[in-house]
Amino acid sequence: MSSLITSSLRFTHRYASLGNAYSAPVRPQAVERSELVDMNHNELNTIALTDDTQVRTAIAKILACEWPESERPPVAMNYSGHQFGHYNPQLGDGRGLLLGEIETAQGLIDVHLKGAGTTPFSRGGDGRAVIRSTIREYLASIAMRGLGIPTTGALAMAVNQTPVYRETQERGATLLRTATTHIRFGHFEGLYYRQQHEDLRRLADYCIAQRYNHTDIAAGDYSHWFEVIVSQTASMVAKWQSVGFCHGVMNTDNFSIAGETLDYGPFAFLDNFDPQFVCNHSDHTGRYAFDQQPQIARWNLAALAQALSGLIDHQKLIATVQRFDGLFEHAYQNEMSIKLGLELVEPTLARSLIEGWLALLAQCNVDYSLAHRALADALDAEQQFLNFFSHHQLARAWLHEYQWSLSHTNPAKHRGTINGRNPLYILRNYLAQGAITAAESGDFSRLKALKACLAKPYQPIDGFEAFAGPSPGWAKSICISCSS
Repeated sequence: MSSLITSSLRFTHRYASLGNAYSAPVRPQAVERSELVDMNHNELNTIALTDDTQVRTAIAKILACEWPESERPPVAMNYSGHQFGHYNPQLGDGRGLLLGEIETAQGLIDVHLKGAGTTPFSRGGDGRAVIRSTIREYLASIAMRGLGIPTTGALAMAVNQTPVYRETQERGATLLRTATTHIRFGHFEGLYYRQQHEDLRRLADYCIAQRYNHTDIAAGDYSHWFEVIVSQTASMVAKWQSVGFCHGVMNTDNFSIAGETLDYGPFAFLDNFDPQFVCNHSDHTGRYAFDQQPQIARWNLAALAQALSGLIDHQKLIATVQRFDGLFEHAYQNEMSIKLGLELVEPTLARSLIEGWLALLAQCNVDYSLAHRALADALDAEQQFLNFFSHHQLARAWLHEYQWSLSHTNPAKHRGTINGRNPLYILRNYLAQGAITAAESGDFSRLKALKACLAKPYQPIDGFEAFAGPSPGWAKSICISCSS
């Protein structure tokens, strides 16, 4: 086989060159009759590629799990982590491979293949992915990118005829994704608990040199580096909370050191506003409920801090983790002020309005995303706004305070502001399921239509009105498992 893949995508292998303490070389295991389903041109642009015949052919070969014998093999990354609060000493890439990095104007970008077969870290699994989980991650990455939330990127996906056995037999699929880095909190935890302290230091040095060389983090300044990780994580989770995103499995092995949303398993966007909503039916205790996500992010950072305790003074680590709460609250208020058009309102009043708004949404059990869109009518179409709520008196009391705070705001300008900051299209579970059901029958048109809306979620697109409404009643109780 020619080296079309590597000549088209220009991989470097800096992470792989770190050695066996961090990864294991693995060649993808070919699948049967792979079909390239879709490519994400926005993501192609981030790695300075165009959708030409050569690139498309190379990506199709990667998704078919073909790899040139003459080229350096990809690697499965080695990490551990805390799962539902309990330490698991051996996790790692059980069905994914880091193909390499690509140099871009924004720095290095990882390219990673999921569903490529078994690795030394598969733990008895088959290393494959199925259509439903692949479509969910593909669309979720596009949706989060459209919402301006840091995330791994969806580059392309394919389906194949290799049978995959979960609860039943399903068809296989593969996903090509990008990221600033695929290094997780769990990478450092594994090295720490295996007492590979010099290997841990080397990985930290690699992260600072390769991932933060455009910042003011000096080589060896591990304390500043950890401060950046805490700040980026607080910002990411604040954005999650503001759009109503539930991750579902906030284990430390699913947390990126770059503050990017990583590993879309049983995720969900809120339908009706329920702060205690749990989207993962395996989460029996509600550990990862929507309103617990900030607390869990802090818990994860504390676990990372423990792993870094050989590099950073203990008191500095404690103080940095403790700053998370303030960083999160500041970022969350900023995000919510933007959503409600309150940036110019005095902060104490804005905070009161935000708290009152969330209480109103919970009391009235209304659709979270559409309620924010309804704010567009709050200044000049009061009755239309009130009709959105079952308890008009509660809504009216809050609305009058909101109107007073924005009394000098032009209603038409306000409408444009609100609609430009609150998505019309979100990846509701029933929409994802509709795309999955069609794809399992060989129809990918719904997937592509939904992708187009999610990439530009704020303004209406003719012909896609059905994607903009609330979930039907039967769909609001959908709960997703970790099965993939």
